[in-house]
Amino acid sequence: MIAGWPVICPLYRFHFAKEFNREEHIKAHIDYWKTEEAMAEGSPQTIIEKEEQIELPPILMLLKANDKNHPLEMQERFIASYRKRGGPIEAQTFDRPAGAPNGPVTKPAGNDACDRHHHRIHSAAKRLTGCSGAKPLALSMSKCALNRSLGLE
Repeated sequence: MIAGWPVICPLYRFHFAKEFNREEHIKAHIDYWKTEEAMAEGSPQTIIEKEEQIELPPILMLLKANDKNHPLEMQERFIASYRKRGGPIEAQTFDRPAGAPNGPVTKPAGNDACDRHHHRIHSAAKRLTGCSGAKPLALSMSKCALNRSLGLE
């Protein structure tokens, strides 16, 4: 499983948004989840901390450095909890220029930075899945989308 800058604990992120007065995120959480109880119940963090038997597929977490929307503390807590339960998880942190927009791609895919990031994702996917083939899995994100989302255009 590849998780790109996930909201791994909606309740944590909701409180984070409230602390920093991020009205857009506060509204989005309320519109989607309705209550803080629902945020906690549907949280992967809450689920992984329960003693119930669950499947623990290999995870590659893609994180953006200096991401104001997905606090690093929230991500690190999940990674530690997942590992504690015995789940294979690897995190890749990508540098993203401060203030880089998430707008349309303005440079062609295939630039060096994009190729490096794509290679890192493929290499991690091979390690996590144990697949030795050239293409261990179909990535749901094209090089162009990866390039754009990391602010590398």
